[in-house]
Amino acid sequence: MANTRITQGVIKPNEDYDVRHINATGIVTAASVDVTNNLSVGGVLTYEDVTNVDSVGLITARKGIISSGVVTATAFHGSGASLTGIDATALKDSGGNVKVQAQASGAVHTGISTFDTVNVGSGVTIESNGQATFVGVVTFGPSSTKIDNNTINVGTALTLGHTQGVQFLTQNLHSEGFEVNQINASGIITASSFSGDGSNLTSLPAGLGTALSSTQSSPLNKIYYTNTVLPVNSTVTVDTPASASAAYTQYADISVGSGADLIISDGDDLIPDVLGLRPDGTFGGGSLGRMRVDKLVGKDANSAVNVEKGLVVTGVVTATSFSGDGSALTGIAADKIFEGNTEAEVVDTGSDGYFKVTTEGSERFRIASDGKIYVGGNGASATSGELWFNDTSAYSSKIAQVSGSSALTFHTGSSQPERLRIDSSGRVMIGDSDTDNAFTGGDDLVIGNTSARAGITLVSSSSQDGGIYFSKGTSTDQVRGQIAYQHDGNGGYMRLYTNANERVRITATGQLEVGNTNTINSGDFALIEAPTSFNSGETIVTIAGDSATTGPRLNLQNRNTGANACSEVLGADAGGQSTSYIRFNHIDQTNNYGEISFGTRNAQGTPPTEVMRINKDGLVSKPNTPFVMVHINTSTNRNTTGSFTTIPWDIIHGNSTSSNMGSHFNTSDHRFTAPVDGRYLFVVSLNIVGDNILYHRINGVNRHGGEYRMSQIVWDHADTSFIYDMNANDYYDTQSRLYDGNGQRWNGGGNTGFGWDCLSIYLLG
Repeated sequence: MANTRITQGVIKPNEDYDVRHINATGIVTAASVDVTNNLSVGGVLTYEDVTNVDSVGLITARKGIISSGVVTATAFHGSGASLTGIDATALKDSGGNVKVQAQASGAVHTGISTFDTVNVGSGVTIESNGQATFVGVVTFGPSSTKIDNNTINVGTALTLGHTQGVQFLTQNLHSEGFEVNQINASGIITASSFSGDGSNLTSLPAGLGTALSSTQSSPLNKIYYTNTVLPVNSTVTVDTPASASAAYTQYADISVGSGADLIISDGDDLIPDVLGLRPDGTFGGGSLGRMRVDKLVGKDANSAVNVEKGLVVTGVVTATSFSGDGSALTGIAADKIFEGNTEAEVVDTGSDGYFKVTTEGSERFRIASDGKIYVGGNGASATSGELWFNDTSAYSSKIAQVSGSSALTFHTGSSQPERLRIDSSGRVMIGDSDTDNAFTGGDDLVIGNTSARAGITLVSSSSQDGGIYFSKGTSTDQVRGQIAYQHDGNGGYMRLYTNANERVRITATGQLEVGNTNTINSGDFALIEAPTSFNSGETIVTIAGDSATTGPRLNLQNRNTGANACSEVLGADAGGQSTSYIRFNHIDQTNNYGEISFGTRNAQGTPPTEVMRINKDGLVSKPNTPFVMVHINTSTNRNTTGSFTTIPWDIIHGNSTSSNMGSHFNTSDHRFTAPVDGRYLFVVSLNIVGDNILYHRINGVNRHGGEYRMSQIVWDHADTSFIYDMNANDYYDTQSRLYDGNGQRWNGGGNTGFGWDCLSIYLLG
């Protein structure tokens, strides 16, 4: 359908319209709305009398859904923490009755619930078939408990109804024991003690042990044997029997515990029988017995055992010390200790005794009579010694002597590489063993090597310095030179001394001070200032060179590429204020063009300004150079004759930047005053009529003149120029004389834009 344009705001009925926007301040009513793209509603979208909302996709309510009725869904997802009307502490049946209630002490269950299996911890399991398994101790209440089939009743008595096993019928079980008719045990019965008649016990030995004879009349019938150990854990004393000539133990061994004593009283027959000694008086041996003890002491527990007739030992005797005459000992050298080819020996020559240690036949260590200690031996046959230091790890260190030299080397770390060497000349090498790597004459201490970094670190307190000091080794003024670093609260600074005086300082910010120190300005990077005692305080810096072309060079580089980038040599007064500069302007860094400008200061509180420039083509411009261009406006006295009068230059030309640069020309007295010493150029051009004479004057004295003679009374030009060296404050003016009353000395009528008469003045240099 073709679009119908609404031109007068009227919509005709029964027609279709395609519109881009509808802006309605009232209500728009439509039978239906079909939206193919997004529908955006800035305000509230209200559905009235809507039965259903049918959405193909998800309906997203960013601010929530408020319903005065029931919201029904197949499922709800998300947090329900804000739902009301729900008791989160109880489970109820369909009638609203609470069946499981959560309380602080736990859950309370009401009614009957059916479970397949109930597990209580890991010890109790109740299955759906009624079976229960208990792991651990089961405790029943104070009333009788009946278990079907084989009944167990627990009340005032215990009844076990099983037909086999132990029966407790009418007998009582109580704290003082229990009564049983009979116990038939096929195993072992264990009790803290047994009492009563044991006459019917079988398989028991007679007495406390086994008699050595079963014949009652034999003496061996009273001697018993038990294959056990008699422990003696506290002091026990065995006394002599009162009515027997001998006593015997029934134990195979006697064990005396730590801190305990076994004391045998005197008795000729008692002691050997108890200890099991052989009749010949020796300990142990053969089948006659043995004695096993850790210690033997005298009977008072503090004295030694006295062996009167000697002691024969077939094994090794170990003692904390031996004393007495050992001259009869064999296999012992009195002056050495040795094992195989290794020995330690004391050699006494009467006046030059020494102690030495030999391993595998070679001397390794010696202490001489004068106290000197030799590692590697002593004498022509000695070898290079090594002194090792070991720890429990895989790392060791050593000090060694270089073979064929008196040099010492120090080794540390894994595989013990050489770390330090002191050679035969006393030179010290740390990390290096070759003095060829050092400067000849400067190799007393060499640090580092050719395969790694090297350095020295000097550590000092936060308010002290650390440095390297140079001494001439005399009794006075020992230290004359220093390289020191001073620590302070601002990062510290480096100092260099000569002749015991500080000459150079580098501050924490990198500022360099040479000569007088502590005088650098905060904005300066380097200061070179000679002390007043040096050359009367005159600081001369010479940069020398020797080249067939360019000798010494001073390179000032500005790394900035901006249009105004420059480098500068600045002059400053005693107060540190800049007074002048030479500036190198980098005007075109693409083509590397440059210009040189010069600046000076002529006013307090303002920086120097440019007064001269040499451009890239070598042309010189001096914008502040004294320059004058002046005309004559007045016509008064131009026809006066008979005397010399001053030319009245009275109006400055105004079409240039400045035709009276520096204001050195005075139009009132028509004079120019030289601001500085220099060579000045004066150029005069006058429109004249008739005979005229002109004079250039310096300080009122004629210095140059010109005469113009004309036979006709007509206009003509008198041009004259003059160069003169003037001192500062000298003045210049011009005078003329007219000889014909019909003539004129100048034209006049000039203004700031034009003049027939002109005076130009320029400082040449």
